[in-house]
Amino acid sequence: MEKISPPIIFFEEYPHKKENQIKAELLDFPCIVFLAANNIKEFYAYKREYLKINPNIELAWWPVFKTVWLSPFTSPQEIENLIFQLKKEKSREEKLKILLDLELPFLRAQYFLIGLKHFKKSKQLIERLIEKSKELNVEIYTFEYPPNFLIFPFLLEKLGLTFLKINVGYKRILSCYTSSTPIVLRAMMKKTVLKEAKKDTREIFIALGLFARGRVRWEKLIKPAGLKKDLNYFLSKNVNKFAFFRLGGLNQEFLKIIHLYL
Repeated sequence: MEKISPPIIFFEEYPHKKENQIKAELLDFPCIVFLAANNIKEFYAYKREYLKINPNIELAWWPVFKTVWLSPFTSPQEIENLIFQLKKEKSREEKLKILLDLELPFLRAQYFLIGLKHFKKSKQLIERLIEKSKELNVEIYTFEYPPNFLIFPFLLEKLGLTFLKINVGYKRILSCYTSSTPIVLRAMMKKTVLKEAKKDTREIFIALGLFARGRVRWEKLIKPAGLKKDLNYFLSKNVNKFAFFRLGGLNQEFLKIIHLYL
């Protein structure tokens, strides 16, 4: 029987910074921490540092690309290189958890144009990666935009930002960052995310935050009261698996609220 994932995930976009690494000391409950890294060798180096601080957490790999995030605008060579790295490591005893952060390259806008020539090939490679996850001995998590919210589901499929037609047991993390969403749209976003979480048979995590900014520097941070409100909403609807962006912003106030629901 496949092991059920811990109900809590953290992301860390800057795992090399000591101020983020030290936050691993606060994690006194089962969780997965996805560490952003350019390649698997770099990930394993970060993993060793985090395990020195807290040997009880589970570390997983968040691959980063020239486009920053992964989409069909990412070059096929980079996606093929990711698959190659995973093939080399597939003899490992335990499955390696990896995060496919499916987002458009807004921070590197030139790739919208550059990527058009290989869009179809790159999309096929991402599909192949997901389909071959068992063969590669990896457990895939996809980070996705809020479904049915401001963008039509069929368009998400066309853009290679969700792969619902692939019938394998990958796990989905649905973005629901209320702090960076206009107040008038927050309730609608939570409803659409909830609807998707209820209808999909895959394991679903709801991404809440932001505890600290990532590469997108203008996004607003969530306050403890906002986090508590979001957790109450989803837990009242029997949705109880969450992901938090990001570990570096974890503090005693947020930790106290998370502990209430463990």
